[in-house]
Amino acid sequence: MESTIIGFVGVIIGAVLTGGVSIYLDYRNEERETKATIKALKSELQALKIIFINEFGSKISQDEKPLFYSYPLETDYFIIYHSNTSKIGKINNDTLRENIIFIYSTAKFFLDCIRTNNAILEDYKKINEKYSYIPIKSREYDSGYKNDVKPVLYRLELSKTENLLPTYNKLNALFETFTTID
Repeated sequence: MESTIIGFVGVIIGAVLTGGVSIYLDYRNEERETKATIKALKSELQALKIIFINEFGSKISQDEKPLFYSYPLETDYFIIYHSNTSKIGKINNDTLRENIIFIYSTAKFFLDCIRTNNAILEDYKKINEKYSYIPIKSREYDSGYKNDVKPVLYRLELSKTENLLPTYNKLNALFETFTTID
């Protein structure tokens, strides 16, 4: 009977140790996975900063004139973010986690602003196609052209001053803050 009790206690101790080691290894693996996710997100955000701030920013922040440039937006710029959304909540650093989410949310809104500007540019192109029979330099004197193009130019101006430029500035500030977070 005594050997049965000792055997039973041995089994319990073995099970507890095995369970404890398993939990510890799972925790370490999850911690490594979270660190790898953070590295990948930081790399993606660095690439996005180059694209958004250098490419878009150079055209958006030059002046307050409408943006007469259409950007193709067929690419998913957020592949790593979309692939790891369930892991972002596991980032222990609250400031880092919140900043990552703010940057991606603002970047998505920024792309929406560019899509809106692209759509308004399409309207502008359609008006110019409609009046293509009039030489470009003479269009400004055509009342029909002026009536058609004026609201579109106003929408393009608002698109830049009310959406693109403020969102670009916010995104730029978020990127700057992000680089200071460990």
